Amino acid sequence: MQEIWTVYNKGADFKGIGEHLEIDPVLVRVMRNRDLTTEEEMKCYLGRTDFVGYDKNLLKDVDKASSLVLVALQQKQRIRIIGDYDVDGIVSSYILLRGLGRIQQVCKIEDGYVDYVIPHRMKDGYGLNRRLIEEAHEDGISLILTCDNGIAAVEEIALAKEFGMTVVVTDHHEVQEKIPAADAIVNPKQKDCSYPFAQICGAVVAYKLIAQLYERVSLPEGELELFHPYIAMATVCDVMPLRDENRYIVKQGLACLEKRWQQGSLEPGLAALIAENQLVDSRITASTLGFVLGPCLNAVGRLSTAVWGLKLLLEEDEKRAAWRAKRLTQMNAIRKEMSQNYEKKACELAVSTEYEKDRVLVLYLPKCHESIAGIVAGRVREYTGKPTLLITDSREKGIVKGSARSIPEYDMFASLLRQKELLLKFGGHKMAAGFSLYRENLGKLRSLLNQEAQLSDDDVAVKRHIDVVMPVEYITETLVSQMEQLEPFGNGNERPMFAVRRLCLKRGKICGKKNNVLRLTFVTEQGKTVNGVFFSDMPQRLLDPVEEQCGEPIGEKLKQGRELNLMVSVLYQPKINEFQGVRTVELRVLGMKYEE
Repeated sequence: MQEIWTVYNKGADFKGIGEHLEIDPVLVRVMRNRDLTTEEEMKCYLGRTDFVGYDKNLLKDVDKASSLVLVALQQKQRIRIIGDYDVDGIVSSYILLRGLGRIQQVCKIEDGYVDYVIPHRMKDGYGLNRRLIEEAHEDGISLILTCDNGIAAVEEIALAKEFGMTVVVTDHHEVQEKIPAADAIVNPKQKDCSYPFAQICGAVVAYKLIAQLYERVSLPEGELELFHPYIAMATVCDVMPLRDENRYIVKQGLACLEKRWQQGSLEPGLAALIAENQLVDSRITASTLGFVLGPCLNAVGRLSTAVWGLKLLLEEDEKRAAWRAKRLTQMNAIRKEMSQNYEKKACELAVSTEYEKDRVLVLYLPKCHESIAGIVAGRVREYTGKPTLLITDSREKGIVKGSARSIPEYDMFASLLRQKELLLKFGGHKMAAGFSLYRENLGKLRSLLNQEAQLSDDDVAVKRHIDVVMPVEYITETLVSQMEQLEPFGNGNERPMFAVRRLCLKRGKICGKKNNVLRLTFVTEQGKTVNGVFFSDMPQRLLDPVEEQCGEPIGEKLKQGRELNLMVSVLYQPKINEFQGVRTVELRVLGMKYEE
């Protein structure tokens, strides 16, 4: 695997701006690397301005959709919310259910007119299907309200219209050539939608619809605060770019979550999930949402039914909420173990001779649980730098299902669209997609995708973008503390990455219960000793490029406890480690290269 390390080279008056904003010039460099050019933009980025998001009325059809839903409620027609099985879909369903429930209260409409269905990942697949429409008709549903799906359900919505049902779509996925004949479609990616930022998640679209409905029935805007932690979690977990409005949504949601947690006013379900994951005394960040809490909701949708996740969020009894949270957390532990096993197998396959020349990886692991295929595909992409399609056997004989994860240089949605004749079903966007096809067409799909892929060696190299080449001696507690102002970190606003040249790698040790921690000791040219830590289920992968370049069996030396004394360049993120009351600088190591 080829790695390309690139140092950003964007200019600005770093020292002057730093003085004006009262921050270290390093932070100014990082913001400039995120394409911020003016002090005003940087103030907004740091949360020092009064940006409050974009007007919901700019969403096409939001007013029409709210009218249809409100009339249906007032006329006591039955409404069915149809969501999705991931965090975004679960949270979208929660927002619509809680929001419509509150509207029924204020309008004095008794319960029983709004219900929900979340498709089963393996039985139903993504989004609407014919069975769900037929069941809604049999159940006397008058209005179907989708969330986080529906924009690609042309045939299914046509069937619903034949049955005489009203259909309102709220979605955020890519709009295909043919648009469904729904009565209203709220999706910022429609060509004629004037919403200025199209990269919001499905839960935010649902939230905007509820905000419009609250306004119609004169509910105070302050009540919408209830949903802020949830749309923050959905935004992070659906890997939306943490820029523009999304950055505001996540910062606002985290602040609201912290405030309500301290007040003891957080809903029992979310509070129980925080407690079960031992986060009571921790600062909850975007990473907490994306890597601890969100995966618990995702896990039940992968291994069982996402209905359990929604029931946890809706739960009002604290004891039942604690039981539900424990169940979800246990299931997530099972999911993690499954994922780790198949990630290793998939990565080994991806770098084998058979796939060496492929620009686009089409990997077939028949026994991999189809619900974790997307996670595994994402890990392979990170490991190899190549767009990855991970395919598994489905429950239907002769049919396989796949999840795809891409790189910025490769439009996965457009590529699969060109092969739609081979596919039975597919949907998604530029960076990710899901699909199914006959097993016999796997080889053809792999061949065609690779024939058409115009990807260079540099395109499919693992890319490391370095914010600043920064000596270890420059790191202070103050600098590390100031970096918190750049949060939330995530897609589109990655945690800053630094590099240092000519560190002497003295020794290392693989440890941890699962041998997933590599502890390292470095010495700078000035004689300062600093510790480093690398987290990975395959810690040897940090050492592989160094071994290849220097020709020494570093892994064997580590096992034997021998000193290494190798000169290396290191990619890192600085952190402060506290042990027995002593605080020291530590490097979270992300990559290494050998230096002569």
